[in-house]
Amino acid sequence: WEKGAQAQTVSYDTQAGLKAVNFVVRFDKDTELTGYMNLHMYVEADGADDMELQVTVQKLDKDGKIIADPITGMPTVSEGYLRVSQRALDTEKSTPAEPVLKHTQEELLQKGEIVPVDIGIWPMGMKYHAGEKLQLTVAAYQPPKPDSIPPFGSAKIAVPEKGYTYMPGEKPTMKVLGGNHTEVACPELAVKAPATRNNGKHIIHVGGKYDSYLLIPVVPEK
Repeated sequence: WEKGAQAQTVSYDTQAGLKAVNFVVRFDKDTELTGYMNLHMYVEADGADDMELQVTVQKLDKDGKIIADPITGMPTVSEGYLRVSQRALDTEKSTPAEPVLKHTQEELLQKGEIVPVDIGIWPMGMKYHAGEKLQLTVAAYQPPKPDSIPPFGSAKIAVPEKGYTYMPGEKPTMKVLGGNHTEVACPELAVKAPATRNNGKHIIHVGGKYDSYLLIPVVPEK
């Protein structure tokens, strides 16, 4: 995933156990990364006309183990997402580090077609010590089940029994939600997650004429 790398292809089967591929780089000196990242790569769908991708950047220690947040205990990650049929960029608004998608048309993939994509990744601030590693994971996005409801949280909140909002001065009958992850304030307005478009294999082309790379925000040493 570096410019000038030898040409090769990697793939994973979206229907099998392997649904992701990892790329790892080791830092030979202390390095601070602060800002946005952009993954530029060439992809192909084998057995489908679209792809839904999720990319993740996280920090590994010298032994390749994931470094977790000391407070939450969860892995510290930055992520980016793309439906490949929506890959067209707004060239006036995009920058090398922050691609902006147009979302004006759908461009489905043809059989054997290899296309470039740019996937913006959430900004991060992280210092890597010499020997530590950055891991980039490219995976098939796994949407929630169509009938799933996002967690409401543990706080108890009063909402109208009918509808979700009300105008100043109105006094609707209220109900209290909270603590139950199956509750939703206004079921008739809930939007179900769309079915995945991922099928077959995702193929990633790197190296040679396919100059796939991860652009990272390195802060210069003082």
